[in-house]
Amino acid sequence: SFQRGWGFIKADNFAGLPAQAKKKIAESEAAVEAAGKDVKEKGLLYFRKPDVNHVEGFKLGRDCPVTFTVYVDDKGAGACNVSMVQ
Repeated sequence: SFQRGWGFIKADNFAGLPAQAKKKIAESEAAVEAAGKDVKEKGLLYFRKPDVNHVEGFKLGRDCPVTFTVYVDDKGAGACNVSMVQ
């Protein structure tokens, strides 16, 4: 959870994400399911607290509209440069 320094973001348009990001998300979800766990919500991008641009007055919370940049690394797909919608 965000209090622990990380969280997940759901893109408004999953189909519009880069193909490589969608592939990594699908691989991550398949790995969770293969481990016998349920994927409660599909199509989520991981982020860490340092990925959030904390500007004056911006409090990131559930259902808070944000903009972000998608990245892919060896651990999967994620969001960085998470900012409040201008």
